[in-house]
Amino acid sequence: MKRWFPIAILVWMLAFSACNPRIETQNVAFLPHADAALQAVDSLMWRQPDSALAVLLDYWAGRDALHASPDIADSLQRRNHCVSTTFDDHYAHLLLAELLYKNDYEQTNREELLKAVVYFDSIMQVPELVEGPSFIRNAFLASRTHYINGVGYYEKDSIVQACAEYLKASEVMAEHFEEKELVGKKAQFMAYIYNRLGDMFEEQLLAEPAIACYKQALFYCRRESTSKYGIPVLLYRLGIQYDIVDQKDSTAFYYDEALANMPDFDNIHYRDLMVNKIVFAFYNLDYSTNSIIESLKYYVTLSADEEE
Repeated sequence: MKRWFPIAILVWMLAFSACNPRIETQNVAFLPHADAALQAVDSLMWRQPDSALAVLLDYWAGRDALHASPDIADSLQRRNHCVSTTFDDHYAHLLLAELLYKNDYEQTNREELLKAVVYFDSIMQVPELVEGPSFIRNAFLASRTHYINGVGYYEKDSIVQACAEYLKASEVMAEHFEEKELVGKKAQFMAYIYNRLGDMFEEQLLAEPAIACYKQALFYCRRESTSKYGIPVLLYRLGIQYDIVDQKDSTAFYYDEALANMPDFDNIHYRDLMVNKIVFAFYNLDYSTNSIIESLKYYVTLSADEEE
């Protein structure tokens, strides 16, 4: 369950809205240039989402950037001001929604995010913006708004709408980028999309589509890993799904691959994997009951806390 973000952010959002009169999103008669500070937050988000959230809030509030990474601190000119353009307004709210999710908070700017979805879709239709670097940037931002909008629907238990938004995010990427362009952040993002879809199908006990989505997520994660545990966790989830459809050879293969790709062994992913592998061995490989019980007891002692 997501944590509730401190009430201070809600107070700030009211002030932010007050100093930014709403401009009709369809009236885009200029070439929008993203604020350099927001671009710096965006770049930092893919590496250090906790620091990026602190910097974004500081950007809005005008506080000193005590937690900014050294490599971007000099590029951020601290000032008390409101976001100056419609583009930056929506860009900032997209970043806020993404960073709330990445830092395990509830999505508190839902209404503003919905406006950002409409805005970024609308600027993709402006003839003056259909070529060049700004078009590439805007296409990526449009896809990201649909993805994080899906996260918001999911948090409200609107599964169908969430799935539709994830698929829309994937569709926007496919429409505007060649496969060879899906590298770096874009490959990470594709892995996020398919991972979320895989999780949703898994929750609905639909193993076959979950397998297809996890394989796609794994494909992009191998291009650009989402985290040091990204690849082994996807391999592990594939093993679970193959176990559900009773394909024992594939189950054993993906469990072993997950273990081989695990970067360290003092983490919850490793312990989950080993417990599932032990249970799989018990039911399928004729291991003795006593040895299975002793192994499970051992991994219980390694748990990080009582909840685990």
